[in-house]
Amino acid sequence: MTRRRLCLFVSAAAFSVALAAPSASPAQAPPGCGPTDVTGGEWRSFGHDYSNTRVQEREKVISPGDVPLLTPSWSFSTADAEAEGDFTGTPVVADDCLYAATNRGWIFALNADTGKLAWKAKVPYGGGVNSSVGVDGGRVYVAVTRTQPAEGCPAGSPCVGPYVAAFDQATGALAWATEPIDDQPGSDVYGSPVIFEGTLLIGVSGGSAELGDEADRYAFQGSMNFLDASTGQVLRKTWTIHPPKQPDDEFAGAGIWSTPAIDAEAKVAYAGTANPFRPQAEHEHANAVLKFDIDRGSPGFGDIVDSYKGTIDEYVPGFADLPCYDIPGNPPPYYPQGIGACGDIDLDFGASPNLFTGANGRKLVGAGQKSGVYHVFDAQTMEPVWTQIVGPPGSLGGIVGSTAHDGQSVFGPITVPGYVWSLSANDGSHRWVAPVADGVHWGPPVAVANGVVYTVDLTGFLDAYDA
Repeated sequence: MTRRRLCLFVSAAAFSVALAAPSASPAQAPPGCGPTDVTGGEWRSFGHDYSNTRVQEREKVISPGDVPLLTPSWSFSTADAEAEGDFTGTPVVADDCLYAATNRGWIFALNADTGKLAWKAKVPYGGGVNSSVGVDGGRVYVAVTRTQPAEGCPAGSPCVGPYVAAFDQATGALAWATEPIDDQPGSDVYGSPVIFEGTLLIGVSGGSAELGDEADRYAFQGSMNFLDASTGQVLRKTWTIHPPKQPDDEFAGAGIWSTPAIDAEAKVAYAGTANPFRPQAEHEHANAVLKFDIDRGSPGFGDIVDSYKGTIDEYVPGFADLPCYDIPGNPPPYYPQGIGACGDIDLDFGASPNLFTGANGRKLVGAGQKSGVYHVFDAQTMEPVWTQIVGPPGSLGGIVGSTAHDGQSVFGPITVPGYVWSLSANDGSHRWVAPVADGVHWGPPVAVANGVVYTVDLTGFLDAYDA
């Protein structure tokens, strides 16, 4: 039997899983990678594919019966590599190599079969990586969060704010790095880069602004950014609501934490947005999934062409019609912000959407929300098809980690009290629920391969379930 491996990264504070193995195309691989005997397919981006299925269809060996026999094959330590940081994104496997980045700004290329270091590199202008890298066209792309001023930037650069960098896949040499893609106080990035026909997509979330000074929070506006993957040039910045203070109204927030799903045929992308930052004003593009035109030949390139509205931040629609009683300032625990129409409880679409085909052949989008609701809607019209409650809402609760879709079923996590679940993709009916041992399963996504659902828990275990 061909030897197979499931690649698992464990660090002091974060855990990530990649269910993937490379195909035999080592032209871009570092000299230290390949050929390997791992033949179950690649995993080149956070969602595995443009549709964000998080399913490895080429895995055919590790079955539910094999999972109890899995043992560690190799491990990699940032400290042993004279680097630092935690891995909080899903490792990426491409061309016989595994690529991952840390929240201290280090990027690594490892032999996928042995874990041996092929190269390491540091982001050039400070900051850290909260997400997965993207590998495309011989380059490794990273989105960097930098909320404090750093050193070593080119003359004239403010050296604060998120940016994007590209590295040579074979050597780790820096290809390019951008100026800050957002200059608002508290701007950051948690989604992963996705590259489509030479365009890199990355959202700006504003989590630091959300938990910071009220003046920064009330002014913050989320955005989707479109860069030329060859040069790093910013082609378009699309604000989810409007540019800051243009107009100077009460709408704020709607950052993008998720990684877009892409319909390559229609040349559109779908990305979820965050909650409103002013509790008395919820824009139609907050707590929503937005649809973007990503056809560079289109006059509307980068435009928001439609949107789907999820659960509002008061959770109960009738509460939005009550008087607004706000809590002055922005005191911990930050949410809820008040009561009545100000009873915002932070119900982001933080999980990345899934794009799939329904039983009748029409394209659908599914998206999990921190309201504890999984939404399915028509990809063309953005009209609802079905919704299902899979858990309780809350600022730390609901669906935070990204979901998976294998064509028949949907799989996902719930933060509090910590479990994974599965729904029928046809009608949203419940299939099963199973506990995770961490109690607050905040952040880890799920992935599916050969009838097994994988996640990792915050007590340091790899968890596997019969799909």
